[in-house]
Amino acid sequence: KVVHDTKSFESEAEFLQWKRSIEKENPSRYIVRNNQLLLNGNRIIHYRCYRDGFRKAGVSDRKRELKMKGSYKINGHCPARMTVKKFGSGKVEVDFCSTHYGHELELAHDPISSPNYNVLEDFHNRITGELRRDDLSTRQDLNNLLRDFKLNNEHQLQSDDASSVETWVEKERQIEPSSVIFYKRKGTTCTEYPALKPQDFMLGIMTRDQQEMLTKFGNNVVCMDSTRGVTEYGYELTTLLVVDDLGDGFPCAFCITDRNDHVGMEIFLSYVKSKTGRLEARNFMSETAEVFYDAWKCVMGETPFRIFCTWHVLRAWETRITNDIKDAEKKKNTSRMIRSLLTETDESAFTNMLPSIVQQLIEDKDTAEFGKYLKLYYSKNCRNLQQKSNMYLERMHGDLKHIFLRGCRAKRMDKTIHALMRLINRKLFDRLVALDKRKLTSKLKALRQRHKTSLSLSNDRIAPLSDSNRCWTVFSSNSFDSHTVSIDNESCSSCRLSCRACNACLHKFTCTCIDSCIKYNMCKHIHLVA
Repeated sequence: KVVHDTKSFESEAEFLQWKRSIEKENPSRYIVRNNQLLLNGNRIIHYRCYRDGFRKAGVSDRKRELKMKGSYKINGHCPARMTVKKFGSGKVEVDFCSTHYGHELELAHDPISSPNYNVLEDFHNRITGELRRDDLSTRQDLNNLLRDFKLNNEHQLQSDDASSVETWVEKERQIEPSSVIFYKRKGTTCTEYPALKPQDFMLGIMTRDQQEMLTKFGNNVVCMDSTRGVTEYGYELTTLLVVDDLGDGFPCAFCITDRNDHVGMEIFLSYVKSKTGRLEARNFMSETAEVFYDAWKCVMGETPFRIFCTWHVLRAWETRITNDIKDAEKKKNTSRMIRSLLTETDESAFTNMLPSIVQQLIEDKDTAEFGKYLKLYYSKNCRNLQQKSNMYLERMHGDLKHIFLRGCRAKRMDKTIHALMRLINRKLFDRLVALDKRKLTSKLKALRQRHKTSLSLSNDRIAPLSDSNRCWTVFSSNSFDSHTVSIDNESCSSCRLSCRACNACLHKFTCTCIDSCIKYNMCKHIHLVA
């Protein structure tokens, strides 16, 4: 049913204020389609819904991709409109049709209102010909103001850090559901977990949104790692992270503690389990030490695949090379050999390379110690060096340290907690923008770039390996190497990481090249085959 209404206003300013309220109440905009000046001096202005009309025809050879959210034009007519009659006296009469048809009232297509643009413009144009002291303000001046007037101390609920944290915890516990899943302050005993000593400290944080994300995506890849340097007290921050449907890492729970051993992590995961239930993850990724995985097994159960974080593996290897090998040239050669081993994606080639490299290292007295270490700890775990981690945890910890803590070690615990809560809000906002406005993620940008690269490759480089059309060999463009592309799954019906031109998603194909296996991208070889 089409709804009509008439309005009268004493002035144009009153009309514009009413128009803005209508546009704010229902996410929409009314734009001028026609403006007529009558002979009697009155004026008639026709406003139409901004989504009314037809988008321009697509250009086949356009260089820029269409926006993920699509055009705001609906390729049709929306009946919503305003017919405004302005009289010479200033009075305004409006014939208003409020019914929208042919589209949803989506925030993604709602443009920023002009007053907000004017604020930015006024700020940029504030400097006049005659300079004032304020115009010469530096970042240090702003930091001094924040310090002197305590404008940036919203995290300090008490002057004393311990009391401030205690106040924050009590404040959070009064909110349902509470973000604090477990808290033990120093100097107290824990009757529920006697293994915690009085001098131990532990704070577990998981908001309702984090709980929902963990419940939703905790059945696939779960990552767990700790980082130092986020407080002045020597506590470690342990993060439980999942990979969402956009291919991004999302932190789902935090634990700040000085008991980062098996006991502490088992307690932390027990409280997580009490909120989410048992999580049956397919892949568990952590450092090479057994602390996190042993705690996960005790609380949640074993996972089909145990994944070592590439960054931790490389760091462990480089540390051993530095300690065990004294000759500089042999250090360099050994590092190069193990990196090539780590990035080898062909199983048969890897099977031949591993014993050969280990034997070569053991036979040389200068590298024998490292060779024995490699054989003892990694020869049996070679299938666990899965590398589709994309450094989610490192990226998240980097954001926390360099953005939310401004590159400094927080001297106060309450500042670290405040930074964590801001980090979660930012991650939720980024995800909301990506879902609602269909913003390009880094994965989609990489996917599109590789599709463009594949257009320059020749189809002569493709050779089918079977008659089933599910496996192909693609010869490299700059060497004699070849890569195998195969179909693992059918395209997901609602996958957000898909290529429109290829009509395939990231999960349909796999390739043995480094870009696919290690970086987990839809590589140029896959685009060429698809």
